[in-house]
Amino acid sequence: MKNIHKQHIELAVTYKTHKNFAKEYEKHKKELSLINKKTFGDLGMKFNDVQLNYDVSVTSDNVPLHSHAFTEILYCDGGAVSYLLNGRKFQFSKGDLIFIHPGVAHQPLFSEDAQYPYERYALWISDSLSKKLTNNIESIRLLDDFFRRQEQFLFHLNAEESYRTEAILKSIIDEYNQERTGWDTMILSKVVELMIDFCRIITSGETNKKEVVHEDLMDKMVAYINTHLSEKITLDVLSKEFYVSTSTIYNYFKDNMNVSPYKFILQRRLIQAKNLILQGESLISLWQQCGFSDYSTFYRAFKKEYSISPKKYRELLLG
Repeated sequence: MKNIHKQHIELAVTYKTHKNFAKEYEKHKKELSLINKKTFGDLGMKFNDVQLNYDVSVTSDNVPLHSHAFTEILYCDGGAVSYLLNGRKFQFSKGDLIFIHPGVAHQPLFSEDAQYPYERYALWISDSLSKKLTNNIESIRLLDDFFRRQEQFLFHLNAEESYRTEAILKSIIDEYNQERTGWDTMILSKVVELMIDFCRIITSGETNKKEVVHEDLMDKMVAYINTHLSEKITLDVLSKEFYVSTSTIYNYFKDNMNVSPYKFILQRRLIQAKNLILQGESLISLWQQCGFSDYSTFYRAFKKEYSISPKKYRELLLG
């Protein structure tokens, strides 16, 4: 796979393919490229139903806490990172698989002493396609039910399961590169095959569940923040809650997250705001649920983080 090192692959499949697709996509792609990057693909997936990335990262990379308006499936092809997923920290390494539902906050946490690059496939599936697959294919509906019931999203695949998963992902890339007759429909069928295979693997009960890394002060603070987003959260509040100095808290965030506590809390509040927007909440009231002092403060923070206003984001994602 080294020939697609750092390559970003976009796949448009049947449900959204029509004669004006290319022209419309290119017109919007240029206009919205920065916004799409800062919202981690949210706007781009309004044009595509499936997107597959194969990326290699080194320890100098810094990916902030973020979420998506679509489903993301990550498969680790090499290396290892700690992974913050919905407030819980896991070790993510070769052969591991993560399902990330829309709106779930997540972040890879790189170690400076990592020996190997972090290599992974990231398969993105639009929310509209996910719903169609769940509503029409029994095994995929069972898979979705399993995740929601078990609240379990990270698994370790054995050698045979890893081989099958990599083979399907590589075949998707081959279909895209060769563009033979029916390539877009074939890609869609490969995604369905992958999901059904995951259903067989995960619901068999034989796949190893990845355990949470031993919780430390950092994990406890993140969990506290996640459950108190509508409240005032400051260094002093965290200091009193966890009986440590404000300087200790500040250093924990800088050392573990590469951001200040203020920035991390702000990112988490904005992810919550995105989720509420996509759920149809009123812009006039949702800022309170996310812990902002007033609407103008929320508006400025949202616009600075994502390069788009909350109202425009809602229009583009829900319109």
